[in-house]
Amino acid sequence: MPRRHRQLTSLNVDGFLSQINNSCSPDTIIKIKCKAAHCLAHIGDKQNMQRAINLFNEAHNIQSEMRGQGHPRTMNILNSIISCENRLVSIKNNRIK
Repeated sequence: MPRRHRQLTSLNVDGFLSQINNSCSPDTIIKIKCKAAHCLAHIGDKQNMQRAINLFNEAHNIQSEMRGQGHPRTMNILNSIISCENRLVSIKNNRIK
């Protein structure tokens, strides 16, 4: 029997995000979006970094509505957004030179 690869990659992120439906709790939606965003940010190219920032922003909006702006989980997502934006700026600066 063949072995299945269960690791999340950029090729199966869309399928992973399709798990979100109306019956999912907000915590589950946040976990799925953050995991997909971390996977896309790990790749490190311009298009995937922008997509990761968008997913992090969506997760941050949901988390801040649920728990507030100062909650540690919300702050962790915000730190991930900032690090992705900094990496995106450095990618853009390297391509200009």
